[in-house]
Amino acid sequence: KTEKDKAVYVSAVFSALENYIEIGNYKSFSAACIYADPVRTYFDTDYWATLAMIKNRPDLVRNAILTLASGIKENGECPAGITFRLQSRTPSYYDSASFFVLMVYDYINRTGDLSLLNETVGGKTVYQYCLLTIDKLSGYEDETSLIRKPGRYNNRDWADEVNRVGYVTYVNLLYARALDCLSRIVGTRDKPRARRYHGMFLKTKDAINRLLWDDEKGYYINYKYGDFVEDNLSVDTILAVLFGISDEKQTERLLDNISRLLETRNNRDQQAGDFGVMSVFPFYRGVDRCSNRSSREYSFCNGAAWPYWSALVAYAQLTHGRDHTYALTSPFDWCVKRGIYTLCKYYSPFFPHEIVPLDTANSVFAFVYDWQDADFFCENEEVWKTKS
Repeated sequence: KTEKDKAVYVSAVFSALENYIEIGNYKSFSAACIYADPVRTYFDTDYWATLAMIKNRPDLVRNAILTLASGIKENGECPAGITFRLQSRTPSYYDSASFFVLMVYDYINRTGDLSLLNETVGGKTVYQYCLLTIDKLSGYEDETSLIRKPGRYNNRDWADEVNRVGYVTYVNLLYARALDCLSRIVGTRDKPRARRYHGMFLKTKDAINRLLWDDEKGYYINYKYGDFVEDNLSVDTILAVLFGISDEKQTERLLDNISRLLETRNNRDQQAGDFGVMSVFPFYRGVDRCSNRSSREYSFCNGAAWPYWSALVAYAQLTHGRDHTYALTSPFDWCVKRGIYTLCKYYSPFFPHEIVPLDTANSVFAFVYDWQDADFFCENEEVWKTKS
């Protein structure tokens, strides 16, 4: 590692450990140092933090999973997150259930600790919560085998200042991965049910690649709602590469276009100069699509750089033999030049005052370094006893 690599790594690990809090039965990675009124955690933030901690502090990952399980409702709905009082803070989000199952799977896949599934929280086991919450989410599937976010105004996923409705590629990539992971989890106890989840996974994966891939553009659309298609390139579609949803040709084209359109050093059509990896490009269309900060181009979910997504792009590039240095280090460079020594939540040259320091999700940079010699998302066949 270079001195810069060491600095990025230490900063990332610090982002997770500094935000890990234990208050009674609440033991989790809180979202950021400024989110203290009340102290709270989110399913998505916790997932990215657990990737960073799973190699060296799996005990903290286990605690976070049990804490989040307490936030799953009786009907299986998952809110965006929970407070230190173990109360849900928001309505159900369409990515939270998937993140929970991914967290359980990744923990077991890398530790072999199947006993987690028997841990009881609020009268149910972790295994039961996995089934309950994905079965609830699958109720939003329609005849296409895709999750359909209902309503004209529905901002309930990580990009919560954008009304991404209908078929959202990001939501469905997570859902497909969750079905695949759940089939492995259930396969330890109920083979017929496991085969059913695996069949659902294959159908959703096929639907993503048939209905949400734009072959002319060479990437997945952001979302489609009726006749409206938001066909900008969203950084969160990098999950297709990480989760093995895209085929080889799609993977190469998607990586090419992320470099061409989202890496600002290569994109001369955007007007903010070289500042990192954008969250989307082109910007969102439609006056009622975005709200608050995201109603402005280059701000928040509408084109700002989000370091943790940049790290995930870097990992995808790394595992496919590409130069990943820019995506991995440009957020750190930007922050350090401005006297910020822990990676901020998001940033934009046009809105430099919008700084949220010490964001937990950015700990995922440590994950990139920890797993640079292996594909983290590959199945551990010995754990799941799937080795032929």
